[in-house]
Amino acid sequence: MNSVLITLFQNAALLLAMMIVYDLVISLKALPGRWLRQVISGSILGGLSIGLMLASFELETGIIFDTRSVLLSLSGLFFGLIPTLIAAALAAAYRLWLGGAGFLTGVLVILSTSGIGLLWRYSRQKKLADISLQRLYGFGVVVHLVMLALMLTLPWEDALRALKDISLPVLLIYPLATVALGSLLSGRVKRENAHAALADREAQFRALFENMNAGFV
Repeated sequence: MNSVLITLFQNAALLLAMMIVYDLVISLKALPGRWLRQVISGSILGGLSIGLMLASFELETGIIFDTRSVLLSLSGLFFGLIPTLIAAALAAAYRLWLGGAGFLTGVLVILSTSGIGLLWRYSRQKKLADISLQRLYGFGVVVHLVMLALMLTLPWEDALRALKDISLPVLLIYPLATVALGSLLSGRVKRENAHAALADREAQFRALFENMNAGFV
C-alpha cells in the first residue's frame, strides 16, 4: 500500500509540475488562429498524458496506473472539445501501443474521463472562472469512481486485486490533485477573462478618443 501511495503521489506531483511549466512557458494566445491554438494545446496535453504513463505505477505486467485521468478530465472541463479529443486520441494510441492485459481498460478510462470533463463543462455553461473547490473535489470523486468501476473490465482476478490495492490511494490522491490543478486552470481562466475585459475597455476608450473631434464638430 505504501509503495502504491508514494508512486501515485509522485505521479500527481509530476502532473502539477508539468502543468505549471505549461502555464508559464506556453503562451498559446500569442499564436494566430483559434484552431491552431486548439490543435497545439491538444497536442501538448496528449504529450503530457504520455509522459504520465511513462512514469506510471505498474500493478501487473500491462496494467498501469497514473494521473492521466486527472489531466484528461480537466482538459475536457477547461480546454473544451477539440484539444481534449486530440489529447485523448494521442493518449489512447499510446496506451494501445503499450498493450498488455489492461489496454482496453486504459483506453476506456481515457475516453470516459475525457467525456465526463466535457459533459461537466457544458452543464456549467462554461462558467469556469468561479468554480468552487468543493465542486472541483466532487468532480474529481465522480471521475475516479467511474475510473475504479472500469477496473471490472480487467480479467476478474486482476480486477479484484486492482480494486483492493488501488481504490484507497486513488480516492485519497486523485480528487485532491484535481482540486489543485483545477484551481490553477480556474485562475488562468480568470486572468484571461480579466485581460479580455481590459482589452474591450481600451478599445471603447480608443474609439471614443478617435471620434471625439467628429463629436465636437
